[in-house]
Amino acid sequence: MRLNVLLYNGPGVSSFQDHLLQMLKHYLSDSYDVIFVDSNTLLNEPWEESTALLVIPGGQDLPYIRALEHKGLERIKQFVTNNGNYLGICAGAYLASDSIEFEVGQPNQVVGQRMSLLKIKSVGSVGKHFEYASEQGASALKIKYGSVFANLYVNGGPAFELMEQYQVLASYDDGRPAVVQGNYGSGNVILTGPHVEIDGSYIKYMKENAQNPEDAQYLDPLIQPVLETEETRELLWIDILTRFGLKLNAFQSAPQITPMICYGDNARFLKAYEAQSLNGILIDQSNSWILVKQHAQIQLDALPPEWTKQPKIKTQHLSLQEGTSDSKHFSFSKYKQDATTFGQQVLGREPVFGSLLIYAETTSSTQTILDTNPLFASLLPQGTPFVATNQVKGRGRGKNGWISQEGCLQFSFKVSHPDSSRALFVQYLFGLTVVEGLKSIPGLQDIPVHLKWPNDIYCKTSQGLMKMGGILVTSEYKDKQFYLTVGCGLNVCNPKPTTCVQSLVQTPVSMETCLASIIVHFERNYLQMLETPGHPFDPFYHRYYEHWLHTNQTVTAQGEQVRIIGLSDQGLLRALSFNGKEVLLQPDGNSFDMFRGLITSKR
Repeated sequence: MRLNVLLYNGPGVSSFQDHLLQMLKHYLSDSYDVIFVDSNTLLNEPWEESTALLVIPGGQDLPYIRALEHKGLERIKQFVTNNGNYLGICAGAYLASDSIEFEVGQPNQVVGQRMSLLKIKSVGSVGKHFEYASEQGASALKIKYGSVFANLYVNGGPAFELMEQYQVLASYDDGRPAVVQGNYGSGNVILTGPHVEIDGSYIKYMKENAQNPEDAQYLDPLIQPVLETEETRELLWIDILTRFGLKLNAFQSAPQITPMICYGDNARFLKAYEAQSLNGILIDQSNSWILVKQHAQIQLDALPPEWTKQPKIKTQHLSLQEGTSDSKHFSFSKYKQDATTFGQQVLGREPVFGSLLIYAETTSSTQTILDTNPLFASLLPQGTPFVATNQVKGRGRGKNGWISQEGCLQFSFKVSHPDSSRALFVQYLFGLTVVEGLKSIPGLQDIPVHLKWPNDIYCKTSQGLMKMGGILVTSEYKDKQFYLTVGCGLNVCNPKPTTCVQSLVQTPVSMETCLASIIVHFERNYLQMLETPGHPFDPFYHRYYEHWLHTNQTVTAQGEQVRIIGLSDQGLLRALSFNGKEVLLQPDGNSFDMFRGLITSKR
């Protein structure tokens, strides 16, 4: 299943990259993981099968060619011809053309052959004479789109001379094609000379933050014309994304960070906070936390760095909630009731983990907030879950993100201990816990969920294996302790983008029940791991193997076929070659498919 949108971010890209990334996420993040990739990724990692769209942005195409080399360009062409989607913006359009003529007769002249995804000649720059690292050549050019017009930012972009018949989506005022669509093999290609992704407010931001005062002067007259036709620019941008067959977000309004609420037993946390703060203010690595009493609530402010232009201390809203009042999308009273029930069944007592719970309707990333605010996180009791209905920057393994949709259970929590071997196996223990926790819920005993090494939750469906969840464990070693942040995203009630728990059973399922069962079962398993003499995973190997997908699976490691037989004491895969020799396997670091990049490890 193709769930990634890749934005090239290598040598030669323009300064618009972060804006383009946010614009892609703004329209696609409900269903796709929008991520930066570099030339090494496109050259060496197995990115093609999971990619819904490859975006090559504005910048300079000669550095792109040098970085991607012949091999990378051929892989892009092969990807597109096999039902792939390619969006080329400005330099990305030049790169995909059959040939280019850029600034002919000028010092910046570039001519030559390119990838030839479409049989067109790209001729630029359109508008003013282009100057590298300058806005001197920037223009707001009039573009005709259907029966309406838009003023779009252009700086060095091309017009297209078509050598075959393609669909012209938009044209410059002089009639030359500005945005074209065509096929390369079975793939879909759209090339645009203007920067359709750049709106008037961003040009204003560029002007206000220009390092060179002359650039501010060049940009100033562009702002109002682009703002005046913003509706048409957005329609063209949406049309481009839709033509790739992509599913756009249901709502394109900018996400707003919402207050965080602490439910449950907050007395210990409040006492620790007051001991560490000065006049209610706690300064952490990424956030300042400001405690303010209002009526029966205690409010705490902190804002992730990405949501402000200020470089350092930020603000967002946290309430320490007394009692069990519920939020719109999360019922603490139900969670508490279910946690008590599971606690009596599994532990024979009230659970300790999860007795305090933090909830936010929308946050940046539960994992990032706990990772980047170590002082604040250290004040929370171990096993305090931070739950969010929506994450605007949810994190996955490596460079991956986590696609955040309402109905997905998303949470993180902290644990710490001094033993490195136990720290290593926490991700496996938590994966096992997720499966056992789900199967312990009445009506879910036979749910077909399984573990994919090292950190994914899969289920068997009539369409085959589908990913339903993922686990991320990050760690820091400090003062002879390993501090682990355990994060989880689990599709509970959201059947898109893959499938969910509710789609697999007739019994009604809630996020609160799933969270309660998982947290309680993790408390039991984690305490058992801490108390186990010898290897910490000894009591769990057989249970782990009951649920994982890999027993006797044949994989290829560095060109040799081997058969997986289990986990090693170091957490690597144990495998047998066909000559009977045992080898240990570890991933090569690619972010797309663990089993497409296995390498042998020295013992």
